[in-house]
Amino acid sequence: PSPSLTVAVTVTATLTLRCIELFVDMGAALNQKSIKSIRSLRATVDDLGEYERNFQRPFLAASAQYWRLQAQIWLDACDAPAFLRHAERAILEERSRARRYLHSSSEILLLDVVRRELLFRCGEAVLNDAGSGSRVLLARGDLTSLRRAYHLFREVEPCLALLARHVQEWVTEAGMSVLRRSGAESAAEKGDDGGFVRELLELHASHMELLHSTFEDDPALERSVKLAYTQVVNADAGSILAAEKSNDRGGAEEKSDAKAEEKSGGIGGGGSGRTTKTSSGRVKNKGPKQSTNEVLVRYLDRVLRGLERGLGEAAVERSLENIMGIFTYLTDKDFFLEVHRNLLCKRLLGLRSGASATVAGSRRGISEEVERERAVIAAMKLHMGTSFTSKVEGMVNDYLIGQSLQAEYRECVAEEGPADGGDAGEIKTAAGDTGPAYDFEVQMLTTGFWPSQEQLEPRLPAHIARRLAHFEGWYAGKHNHRVLKWIHALGEVEVKAFFPPRGSKGPPRTYTMTMSPFQALVLQHFDADPGQTFAVSALRDALGLDDHVVSRVLHGLCCRPKTRLLKKTGAANAVALGDEVCVNLGFSSKQVRFRVLQPALQRAAAQKVVKADRSHAIDATLVRTMKARKLLAHNELVQECLRQLTHFSPEARAIKLRIESLIERDYLERDPDDSKKYRYVP
Repeated sequence: PSPSLTVAVTVTATLTLRCIELFVDMGAALNQKSIKSIRSLRATVDDLGEYERNFQRPFLAASAQYWRLQAQIWLDACDAPAFLRHAERAILEERSRARRYLHSSSEILLLDVVRRELLFRCGEAVLNDAGSGSRVLLARGDLTSLRRAYHLFREVEPCLALLARHVQEWVTEAGMSVLRRSGAESAAEKGDDGGFVRELLELHASHMELLHSTFEDDPALERSVKLAYTQVVNADAGSILAAEKSNDRGGAEEKSDAKAEEKSGGIGGGGSGRTTKTSSGRVKNKGPKQSTNEVLVRYLDRVLRGLERGLGEAAVERSLENIMGIFTYLTDKDFFLEVHRNLLCKRLLGLRSGASATVAGSRRGISEEVERERAVIAAMKLHMGTSFTSKVEGMVNDYLIGQSLQAEYRECVAEEGPADGGDAGEIKTAAGDTGPAYDFEVQMLTTGFWPSQEQLEPRLPAHIARRLAHFEGWYAGKHNHRVLKWIHALGEVEVKAFFPPRGSKGPPRTYTMTMSPFQALVLQHFDADPGQTFAVSALRDALGLDDHVVSRVLHGLCCRPKTRLLKKTGAANAVALGDEVCVNLGFSSKQVRFRVLQPALQRAAAQKVVKADRSHAIDATLVRTMKARKLLAHNELVQECLRQLTHFSPEARAIKLRIESLIERDYLERDPDDSKKYRYVP
């Protein structure tokens, strides 16, 4: 027998490449009559028929089988992060091999095969893995694996949708945990709404950073985060806690607790009233809890007033940016705006001309506080449009115009000069008499922009009445056909008080107090003789105000321990007409300057204002739609109204009631042939 021969063949990269190129060369040669150089011919004409039939198709089928088996091995042996690493490395290596050995047309097909076998077939199993899937990766903050998962699955639509759903569930649960803690602390009467908002803002900032750095602001994942926060910020912590407790108790006790939980119907997310059971079993309401909507806007007020400790300039800017980010998720943005408008009124009227330093680079006369107010308004305008912020913009413009107007008035007073024998701050009058020297500032408020206030007209001292009359005359000379109405309830007075020394010797104790004009008018009655006593009814008659107004004015002066400037008879925490009031000569305070608070003279009517504005907005939307469409079915009209109203989400029942109102007022009518359709009445 012939001897056996063993031939050793070394398969190099060059040999592999040349073997594959032969399929291309053969396809080009079969269609040519004369060939000078197959290699130069292949550079100009590629006939891939032989290449595709005899190499590419079998190669792709073999690759699919290989990666299918390999994927199953990885699934059985590896956790999700390891599988993602293997899959990423496999795709990179296959891309490199395709570029080195295969025709350029094969690279895309080969990578599609690899992705189909590793990602399409196994992606959901990897992401749903109970021990190491995307939920676990999110919980433990494995950003590297999450970034790798996103890069692998962003072109695999089912897997990207699954990842987005897991992100939404994770963000929702994290937000609800913050909300539950807030509700539990409120139920325990030790809640810190500021702490709740800070925690929510920090959580939101971390999620935005995750979305930006890990998921590259992907629209699908951005939408999932938005849906999660929309659910969180519009939820009610009290209702969530009540539902969880009911689920834990079960049975008859569950039904009893469900009845005890009283949900308030307030606008802007409402909030559940905190309730407790008395010994008789009856439920006692402790008052409605603030909604997330209102808590957020009040935290914004604290930031803008500089009451949040430890916040530098950069931190304040970040906080405002985060708050405006949360604002975009609110469904009742009109309620947020109305509360913000009331608080903005207090902030602007609390600013004094020149009280705050101007920011370098800012336009002259615009303080840092006003610049921040404008930044917040600009953010709201960006999301909601000009019409949404027109009132608050008007308020800021009024403040700025008022500052220039006040400067002009000061110049006028300086040019007139003091009265004979008077001081520089006094005003001449026709009678030649003078009043005491003090700063007098006026802020002009345009009706419609500022929150409406009850008109209270107290009896003013002669020197104050002269000041007001002097300003009215000066203003009338500058602006014709404008009517001025004084809103004393929004004013502020700085009073300097002198109390006897603590011992027999020493200087008198001096305090500088900021209070409402009505409280200052009360204290003025004690100027002539600090030892005299007045009945509350006598003060009421002297001021010319209603009983409830006088009671609230005196409450801050008589009932608050830190500002008890007056002593009174009767109950310690209430003011009655029969009580008598005198100066508390033993008053003492650690602070030389302080503010005397006064209960609100009228309850905040934000919910009533918002309810009325919503009715007008729904009416306007319905009329505008029907005027354009002429004839429309009921459901279509309701859906169109819901689509156009972006600053709040009305209930279908509310829209139906407004439709009935428009029919009664002859704006609309029912179609005689179909009662479910409406016609526009021109």
